[in-house]
Amino acid sequence: MLGIRKRTDLSLEQIAKWINPIINGWINYYGSFCRSELYRVFREVNKALIWWARHKYKKLQRRKTRAGKFMENIANSHRYLFAHWRAGMKGSMV
Repeated sequence: MLGIRKRTDLSLEQIAKWINPIINGWINYYGSFCRSELYRVFREVNKALIWWARHKYKKLQRRKTRAGKFMENIANSHRYLFAHWRAGMKGSMV
């Protein structure tokens, strides 16, 4: 999704800076019609972020649950990082 998985050369902050305008557009446009459908879309974004973490960090490579908990901890401690996290759409990452 959005090519996040291929960009292991970027940091999480750089990915956030790159995709936040896109996510904000989705929230502003589709959120006014059917906000509940956005949860499905942002769950896929979260899955792509978990995949990114598994390939970025060697310790998480074969540990999907640990990678999900890693991203969940980041989502809780850095709520401002991604636009959909700010909107309260963190969802289940495990």
